[in-house]
Amino acid sequence: MLVVAMKRLCRVGLAAALVTAFFVLTLVDMPQQIADLPADLSPTPAAASEPPGTRSIVAYSWARRLALNYRPSRECTRASSNETLSSSWSSDAERTWLESIPGQLFLYTGHLDIRVLGYPSVRVIGVKREPTGSSVLYCTIWQEDEEGIHSYSMEALVSDIWLDEWGGTSTDYTGILITCPLPQYVTPPRRVYVGPHACYQNPSHSLIVKNVNKTVIPKTEFTLCIKGLDFDEDISHRLIAFFELSRILGAGMFYVYVFNVHENVTKVLKLYEKSNVVRWFRLNLPGDLPNDVKARRRLFSKDIWMKRRMELIPYNHCFYENLYSSEFVVPIDIDEMIIPINVKTWSELMALEKSKDPRQVLKHHHRRCDNDRLDCGLLMRDLTIDQSARKYLPEFKSRVKFTLSYLNASM
Repeated sequence: MLVVAMKRLCRVGLAAALVTAFFVLTLVDMPQQIADLPADLSPTPAAASEPPGTRSIVAYSWARRLALNYRPSRECTRASSNETLSSSWSSDAERTWLESIPGQLFLYTGHLDIRVLGYPSVRVIGVKREPTGSSVLYCTIWQEDEEGIHSYSMEALVSDIWLDEWGGTSTDYTGILITCPLPQYVTPPRRVYVGPHACYQNPSHSLIVKNVNKTVIPKTEFTLCIKGLDFDEDISHRLIAFFELSRILGAGMFYVYVFNVHENVTKVLKLYEKSNVVRWFRLNLPGDLPNDVKARRRLFSKDIWMKRRMELIPYNHCFYENLYSSEFVVPIDIDEMIIPINVKTWSELMALEKSKDPRQVLKHHHRRCDNDRLDCGLLMRDLTIDQSARKYLPEFKSRVKFTLSYLNASM
């Protein structure tokens, strides 16, 4: 039996998962926040019917916001047309961290963001360690065209990838999203560096900018993001089951991040990678955070908030990697599944959810067991078996059997 749960808890979990998907869709349609709004903009008063403490969310023009936060750039150098950048650049296929301020600032990946017309930017995912030792950071961008290499620099806009409402405040390692506002350009940026000084001169010590085709057709409807796997035991069969049930439901692509897994799990990842269903990445921690398996597990067991903060790095990488190629980007664990009750696929489910009031998503994406509005003790009573997933059983068994046969034959 695929899913054993009580019906009421299943519905609560389904609602939470759906809200996650809706929240992600909202992110796809609007850029990340890059600074606080000016003080002269008054917030919209909360409706009289809303309970105390409800946060109002004000809709406004992202183009106007970006205009307010725009930072002018200045040209640094122009190399001859005989010079190229590619020969001096090392591959970042293993996703190692680039340390731009020793022990303080670590850069992970760079991505071109052209969602708002007229305000292109490069988004850099990174981690800072407080204090960074520099109140202002600068981006250096390199381009290359028929005239040669161009580099220019601008002030960086830095946002923590964390909300205070989530708790677990820290003065140590925190994920950050760095925005480098670009001038109007013809040639896409090739490399980016963020550090304490403008016009950095060493392009070999920088990140490749992920340039994308904004008009990818057809788009993948659902891309699933699986945070760092860390298992000594062989979970290859569980992983196959997760992939195949997710594909039946509508998943088209999986981004899988790996700390430590059994060799059979690696074989499964490579098998799906050959079918262009999975992209997977080795994951490690920046700075002096431990990358030894046992030491890393001890750290995450002792400091759960550090673990949560580091989980947001692969999630953001997955989001920006699929910014234009996926309709929905869904963070999920391999022991979770969104099972529709009244329809069969996620596409059908989202079609139903889109007809609902979007304010429900913004105000109910998180609930605590406070024994007032949500009594989790009550949810654990009157357990029943949920049969919702049984409708997938024939196709699921066939898919898993075929995959296991193919995997065994290829070993």
